[in-house]
Amino acid sequence: MAKFTVLTSTYDNGPTLEYAIESLRAQSFGDWEHVIVGDGAVDSAREIAQRYVAEERRASFIDSPKGEGRGELLRHAALQQTGGELICYLNDDDLWLTDHLIEMLRLIEGVDFAHSATVAAFADGSYYPYLVDLSLPYYRERMQAGDNWISPL
Repeated sequence: MAKFTVLTSTYDNGPTLEYAIESLRAQSFGDWEHVIVGDGAVDSAREIAQRYVAEERRASFIDSPKGEGRGELLRHAALQQTGGELICYLNDDDLWLTDHLIEMLRLIEGVDFAHSATVAAFADGSYYPYLVDLSLPYYRERMQAGDNWISPL
C-alpha cells in the first residue's frame, strides 16, 4: 500500500497533463500511486496517460466516458479501488513543486484535512495567489456558501 494515492481527472487538457505527470514523478517523496481518471478524455490526454502507464509501475489509467458534472462519481469510484493511506488531487493542468508530498505529510499531521496554496500562473509572467486559511471563520463561511479555492473543483 502506498502512502499517497494521487488522483488526476482529465477531460480536455491533454497537452498540460504531461506536465502534471512530470511534476509528480519529480517528487522527492516516492511512496505514491497515481490514478488518472479519463472523464471522457480527449485523444491527446488518453495517449499521454496510456504511454505514462506503460512506463510507470505506480500509475494506472481508468478510461471512462464523460461523467456527470466534473466527474465526481468517476473519481469516487476510482478511489474505491485504491489503497493509499492519504489522498492528494493533482489537477491535469497543475504543477507541484518537488517537495509537495513531503509538505503535505507535514501539514496533515494531527488533522483530518490539509491543503496547499494555489497560485495561478499566466503566460505573460503574472500570477495570482488564491489565499485561504480554513482556520479563520471568514474562509469557512465562504467555502460553505459555495466559494471554493481548493481542488478538486
